Amino acid sequence: MGLPTDQDSRLEVVPLIIDGKEKAIDPSRVFEVRSSISDELVSLAHGAAKQDALDAADAAWEFFHTWKRAPGSRRREIFLRAADLIRGTHNYWYS
Repeated sequence: MGLPTDQDSRLEVVPLIIDGKEKAIDPSRVFEVRSSISDELVSLAHGAAKQDALDAADAAWEFFHTWKRAPGSRRREIFLRAADLIRGTHNYWYS
């Protein structure tokens, strides 16, 4: 698709983040994200190449070794915080 046109330039590209690092935007991999209900353009996102997927899998595997040693209470805390972020109820000033 490429980078936004005048019509959708108000939208930022949702970046591709692997191992906590934002990848440089490749204009040829940017695509539209549309509402499944209204077909309205809601976002632009950055697609991944095969190597990006392999890098993400490697990073996830490395993190798993830390995650599996974390106590259940800590894992629960992380999931609850993620749920708050998704719902938009997380207070960023007191995290």
